[in-house]
Parts: sequence; structure tokens; C-alpha cells
Amino acid sequence: MRPRLNRLMCVWLLAAAGFASTWANGSEPSSVTAEFQEKLARLAAHAPRPPEALDFAPHQARFVRVAIHETSGNSQPGIDELEIFAAEGKENLALAEPGAVASASSVLPGYPIHQIKHLNDGLYGNDHSWIAATSGAEWVQIEFPQPADVACVMITRDRSGKYRDRIPAVFEVLVSQDGQQWQSVAKRDRTAANRARRLPYLAVDRLPEQSWDGFLQYAFLRERTTWSNIPADDHLSPLLVDRPAVPGGAPYWSRLASLAPLERVLVLFEELIERLDRQGLDVTAERAQAADLRRQAADAPDSQTLYLAARLAKRQLFFRDPNLTQLERILFAKRHPFLESHNYSEHLDGILEPGGGVFVLDVPRDEEGRFRPDRARIQQLFDGNAGIVREPVSDFDARTIYFAYRPDKPEVEGWASYWHLYAIEADGSSLRRLTDGPYHDFDAVCLPDGGLAFHTTRCKVRFLCWRPQAYVLYRMETDGSNMQRLSHANLSEWKPSVMQSGRILWTRSEYLDKGADFGHTLWSIRPDGTHPELVFGNNTPNCYSQAHEIPGTNEIVCTLMSHGDHQGPIALIDRSKAPFDTAAITNITPDTRPHYQMSRSHHDSFRDPYPISRDHFLVTHTPDNQHNWALYVVDRYGNRELLYVDPEISSMHPSPFRGRPRPPVLPGSLDADLAKQGMGQFTVQDVYQGLGSAVARGRAKYLQVSEEVPPALEPLPCGQFRADHPPFTDFYATPVHLVRGPTPSFITRTPNAPLAPLRTNHNWPNQVSEVEPGLYRVREAGGWPSYVAKASLGTVPIAEDGSANFLAPAGRVLYFQLLDAEYNELQRMRSVIQLQPGERRSCIGCHEDRHSSPPPEAGLALLQPPRHLEPPPWGAEAFDYQRMVQPVLNAHCVRCHDGRESGRSDLRGTPDAGRVPASYRTLIAGGWVHYFDFTYGMRHFKAEPLSFGTLQSRLWKVLADEHHKEVALDQPGMRAIKTWIDLNCPLWPDYIYRPDRPDPQTAQAP
Repeated sequence: MRPRLNRLMCVWLLAAAGFASTWANGSEPSSVTAEFQEKLARLAAHAPRPPEALDFAPHQARFVRVAIHETSGNSQPGIDELEIFAAEGKENLALAEPGAVASASSVLPGYPIHQIKHLNDGLYGNDHSWIAATSGAEWVQIEFPQPADVACVMITRDRSGKYRDRIPAVFEVLVSQDGQQWQSVAKRDRTAANRARRLPYLAVDRLPEQSWDGFLQYAFLRERTTWSNIPADDHLSPLLVDRPAVPGGAPYWSRLASLAPLERVLVLFEELIERLDRQGLDVTAERAQAADLRRQAADAPDSQTLYLAARLAKRQLFFRDPNLTQLERILFAKRHPFLESHNYSEHLDGILEPGGGVFVLDVPRDEEGRFRPDRARIQQLFDGNAGIVREPVSDFDARTIYFAYRPDKPEVEGWASYWHLYAIEADGSSLRRLTDGPYHDFDAVCLPDGGLAFHTTRCKVRFLCWRPQAYVLYRMETDGSNMQRLSHANLSEWKPSVMQSGRILWTRSEYLDKGADFGHTLWSIRPDGTHPELVFGNNTPNCYSQAHEIPGTNEIVCTLMSHGDHQGPIALIDRSKAPFDTAAITNITPDTRPHYQMSRSHHDSFRDPYPISRDHFLVTHTPDNQHNWALYVVDRYGNRELLYVDPEISSMHPSPFRGRPRPPVLPGSLDADLAKQGMGQFTVQDVYQGLGSAVARGRAKYLQVSEEVPPALEPLPCGQFRADHPPFTDFYATPVHLVRGPTPSFITRTPNAPLAPLRTNHNWPNQVSEVEPGLYRVREAGGWPSYVAKASLGTVPIAEDGSANFLAPAGRVLYFQLLDAEYNELQRMRSVIQLQPGERRSCIGCHEDRHSSPPPEAGLALLQPPRHLEPPPWGAEAFDYQRMVQPVLNAHCVRCHDGRESGRSDLRGTPDAGRVPASYRTLIAGGWVHYFDFTYGMRHFKAEPLSFGTLQSRLWKVLADEHHKEVALDQPGMRAIKTWIDLNCPLWPDYIYRPDRPDPQTAQAP
């Protein structure tokens, strides 16, 4: 009955309130095993889930509907019982027996236990529940036999407590008298006070025994299972390609991956013995132990008992490694996984369940010098249970900790909750907030000059791929003052770290004139925001995040992530190889398949690598299919060992909590006079370097500087900024969901990542044919023109020797295009470049080998003062097809192509119902112009010169062959059309919501 259920909910709420305390100044360390045992016992009790109730003012209704807007894990919502009560009523009005009728927007087909009738059958539990057919917006509804007064709705996913997925996260209650006109009476959002736990805990019943040792044994068995199922079709699989354990060493991974489980553990154990012996460690006892295990394995190679014994022996030796010194103290955060829909959208659609905090793990050694994680003690430095903590980091002296915190209750009434940066001292004292305002600030990293770099939505732009706000790299002082934008990207970025050189290494999204899903690559930048440059990843099939340099090596450790989330395998990247060479990548957790495009890796996966020696890395790992992440240490040889797990909440982002060397402070080099003008300077030694033989020397006449125009966020009257943009394609600069072209093609050279097998394994939609060895023709399965607004800021002439020297505006997302005398594009940058005010940058050539050296003599243009850009005839502004191209068509084409004659192209500016001009649709859908396809899932490739754009557009061939007498374009008209094509054919110069966009003016007849 309802009063009893309300009392049950009160118990839950009081318990939650007691658990969520105020700021802490640190706590006494507690034993890891004692903590684990206590929480495991609590989980083993399988406490039932509380119902989730929404109370509201009494309303009379014949129909009551629960509209579900978002679901935990972005999965199909499920409800085991929908209950409705009157004010202070005890009777469930929704029950089917008295005559109430349940209905729903959809139902998962093929499951008798998940039917609409179970919504009001009076039975609880997963076996008597409804599950929707889709993960989108869904609804459930009760129709009463006659109108009734209603004041409360209750739902649960599975009141037995066994299943904790598919939980409605954001929903509202609507009432109606006739089933046509609806009134919203209550809504539950992500921060509702009655919210119950929505993520699964560790499945206690899976453990061999309910103890720390039981979990350890379970992790060993999961490792055996995953290593026995290493994918053989991924381009990085050791079953397909071999890699050394150490750059330049002998092949290693294929042999290891091919071994049976017990044999693999024994080989790893024996090789570990040899490595530690060479370091001077006494391994006599371990040699004898390994020999004895070998003898037993000869008789029982498949024995699980023997596998577990060998696995434990290897673990005990592993923690004797003298290179593991940095395991003594580990700083980390506890939080629940976000389970966002995209790797950049946790602030929009992540689950954002409160809980956790900032913690330190102290791992002692035993009398033999072996680390003993089972004896570790854990101390809480900051209680984050009233919100979410993420990415704690310490300064170089390990005296101050910086982290991001998002309170579950908004700090400003009427606002959303935001992540802001905080600082505390190493003992948990002196808490202070460093940032505020309607922005998300997170991913802090300490800089050698004493400042902090971080990521933030303060750039005030939308992520132009989907719906949320974007966030990019900024810096500030440690008191929150003197904020400076370092990256001028239009797309979100992640996970900065500081390199040994003093530069910042971070992941940036950029997919200029190419598909979205593969555009997350590693870059570095100086702490003053100058000289950003690619480190690794363009034109490769993977995405890279959470990267750190490995001390004493020329390697980087990172996570291979997807467009969907931030986890996957842990990889080492050999920087002695080219930045596009997939042979540089070694997957050191090969039992975790890399994910591509929008696929995700929620279990048996890794993230958050941090190097603690040349060979060892702290990581976060989930060894099961629960959303429960634990702290591990892995090495480059295939070993992995558990350090810490909390069975109730994930542990993430570990790093050694100790002092570390401070990299050098890089001096500034900005020109004050240029900075006052808001300008910077570019020099190019020789544009022909990197073009190959396709472009004859002397053919390139102009360098065009173009811009990706940012989509500014809309300020709201409440002081916030618009956070969401559904339906997102209607905010594009081109409605690609309404108009697209046929299948253009281009030529690419990819010697280190053959296309054909990757197309099969990655579900890549392109059709590929080999023109000659290493040279491929790619027919794109789509035809999205640019949905990003573009601008041609102007051109500069190229000197006879191929050099160029010019000024360009700072703080803009720029790229270069090489043009011939007729303004045809010869080659294009498909990666962005930027300038800080007063910055000077130079490059050797156009797509040159990044390991090449500059010419010995300065180019002719470099001996002259820098030129100013010569703007195009229409001005250096965002390109507007209707203002710049349509008048040319009106003057020369519409008199014949006016849409009246069947079979003849319609080149009028007349808009259709979608606001698309007839001429634009004709040119795009008819395949008259050539452009790079923006469609999602397009793997990135370097396109060969002359294989795209104006020179490959049928329009110009027709004008030259068939219309050369009838149509004589003047140079401004010709440039307008060519520039539009080579900007990748955007339609509008801005991002006005399409239904609100005014109808374009119909062109006047000539």
C-alpha cells in the first residue's frame, strides 16, 4: 500500500543523506580488505530497489502517461510495475483487475516476460516487466475505466534488486481527460531528490568466494577467458600482425597471443624471472617454483587449479619488481561511469550519478620488499558523495591536489549543475574552488610555469557533429585568475598531460572535410598556446586519448578509444615512426578489441593509463561486464595485476602521489606589435615539398587561407548558454539530412594501413580499388557536403621558388588551400591550424614528410616583408551560397535552366519546403560538383593532389566543352563558384535553426 511504500522511500532517502556528508578534511585510512569485505557483505544482501515516486498536486484524469526522455546506459527503458495513487490514497488505481488498461509506445519483441500487460499486473520483478523496443523517447500509459483523482505515480525497473540497467532516468507525468490534450504535472530529472541507484554493482554471485581473494581469483579467470578470445580480425591483433615488446626488439606479441592459458602464464612467469634476475633480484625460489609448475603442467595442461596457482605465483613475483617504487601512494577518484552516448557528451547525456570522492591508496611492502595490495590502506581526502569528482592530479611537489567536482544539486537556482575546478592540500585541508559560472571546467594538469591547463566549455561553441556544447584547452593561474584560451578548435578535446619538453600533450577532435568518427588524435602545444602540432594519429583507423609520454623512451602510452566512449585497449606508440604509421601502435592488452566509430567498450576494457616506469603503467580496468572499474598495474609484456577495487563504485584516474621532476619552462616568443593587431605570421619554405610529381613546379600560384566558422552558443536569459540542439542537423550550415550527392571518389596513398581489410573489419562503407601498389581510388558511399560554415579569408601569391610569407588573423580555425592561376584547388589541408596573437609559425612545404629538413636557403618570399591576405571579391566573410553563387547562376544560367523544361537542370534560387534552393539541390544531388564526404563513419585518408574539388567537378567540364560560347563567366563569378566548391560546398554562412531561417529571396530573372 502507498503509505508503506513511502516509508520505505524515506528510509532510502535518509540513508542516502547520511552517506552524503559535507566537505571533508581527510579521514583516517582504513584497510582495503576490511572495506572490501564490508561492502561485499552489503551487496550480498541484495537489498531491493526502492520505488521511484513522483508526487504532484491532485488532478482529475482519465489517462495518465509517463513519458520517458532518457534511460540509464542509453538502453531501452524497462518498468516492472506502473502504479498510480490518489492523494493519501492506499489503492493502486492502475491495476488491470479493476479495469485499468495499459498501453505503451512500443515493446521489445520476442520476450513473453517483457510485455505491456506486465505494466499493471500487480507483479514485481524483471520476469513481469515491460521493456521498450528502442532506446529513444518512449512512453507508457494507463487508461482508467472512468476519470479519477490522481496525485502520485510510482515506477521501478526491477524491485527485486537483481537488475539495475534500463532504468528511466529522465521522465515526466502527463494527464489527460480525452487522450488527446495532455498536461504535464511532474518531472524527474537527473538531480531529483528521490533518485535511486541506477548503475549495477559488482555481481557478488559471480565470485568463487565472497572475499578479496575471491575477487582476485575471479579476475584471474576472466583474464583467462578474454585472452582465449583475442580477436583475429582487427588490424592491430597480434594474431594478424606482430609487434616487439620493446621498440626495435624481436617479435613478441604473436607468440604470446597464440599460447594456451596455462602455458602463457608460465612463459610470462619465466620471462619475468629472467628480467628481474638481470636487475640483480634474488629469484632462486621463483625459479624452483616455476620448474615445479612446469612439471605439473606436463600432466595437466588444462587444469584450472594449476592455472590459478601459476597465476598467483606470477603475481607475487611481479610485485617484487624494483621498478614499481611509485606504487607506494596512488591518488585516484571514485565515481560512477558516465555511460555517455558519445565520447564528448557526458555533460549532456551521461548518467551523472553522485557518489565517490578523492582518495589515496597506500600500498605497503612486506619483509621481502614485495608490494602487498591486500594490505593497502585507503584514505579519503575529499568526500564527493553529494556530487561527482573527476580527474584528481597533484602538483610537481605533491603538495596540492586539483580536481573537478560537480555537485548534484545546482549551485545557482534555476541553473544546471556544472563541473568546476577545486584545490585541496595533500592532507585534505584548505579546500577552495577555483572556477565558477555557467561552464564545465575539468581535466586539470599542472604546468611547469606554475599554472594549470584544463578543458572547459568557456569557448562557447557547439560541438558540430551532434548536439552538446564543445570544450577546448585553456590555462589559468592556480588561483583561477588570468584565463587564456590555448586551443581555438571548434570541437571538443580531452586529457592533457605535460611532456618532458614542457609542452602539453592532449587529444583534439578535428575532422576538417572528412567524416567524424576517426578524428580524435594526439597533438602537443606550448603552455602559452603557440605552435600546436600533430603528434600522432591523422589518417589512421583508431582514436587516441589519455596519453602520456613514457619517461626514458621515445614512446607514448594511451587508450585506443572510439567515437562512443573513452575506454578500450592500452596502446604504446613508437614516435620514431611516422605520425600516420599504424606500425607504430602496439596493443599491450590485446584481449580488448579496439572499438571504432560509435561502438563502445563498457566491459573487459581499460582506460586512464599512467606510466610509473619504462615498462609499467597504472590503469583502470573492468574485468567483467559490470560497470565497476578497478585499479590495476600492467606492463609492456602482457602482465596485469589488481591493486584496488571498491565493489560499490568505480575507481578511476590513478597516478602516483609523490613528487616528480618539473619539466623546463618554455620561453615566450610572441611579437607585441603583431599581437596588438590581433595577427600572426605564417611562412612556407616551398609549397611543392610533399606534393610529389602530380603538381609541376610553377603551377601553384596562390595560397588561400580559409576558416571553419564556429557555431556560437546561444546565451539564455537566465545567464546560461544553450546546452542542447535537437534536432541537431537542423542547426547545420547545410541540411545534409535533406540534400546529399551521389558517390564521389578520390585518390589516397596509405602504405601503412591497407584499405581493403580495414574496410571489412571496421564496417567502413567505402568501395576501394587499387590503382597501383599503395595507391587507392576510394568511392565514397554517401555525399554529405560541408555542414560547417566556411570562409575564404583571402589569398597570397606564391613566389617562383614555392615560398610564401603572410599575416593571418589570430584565434581562428584556419586551413590552407593551394590554387593554380585559374583559382582551381591543387591540394588542401584537411587538418586545422591556428595562431595566438603575435605568434610566428613556419612550415617546410605542403604535406611534406614530417621528418624532413627545411631547405638550406630561405625562400624568396621570406626575404620580403609578410604580405596581407588579398580578400576575395565578395569580402573575407563567411561564404553564403545564396549571396555569392546564386547571382552568378541568375546572370548566366537561369534563362535556360529555369525548371520549366523536363530533363533540364533547375538552377533557380527558388527554395523548397526545407529552405534548400533549387540550384543547390541540383548541383549537389546531380553530382555536378566534387567534394569530400562529411558522412559519419568515413575513415580519414590523405587525398592525392588534383583528385578532388574543382578540377574533378563535372560542372567545369560541361562549361568548357558544351557551354564555352554560351556562358562566359567573369573572374569574380568564376571565383565564387570555384571557391564554393573548394570550401566543400556549404550552403549557409551561419547556424540559424533551419525552421526559423527566413526564406531565401527568389532570384530575379535576368
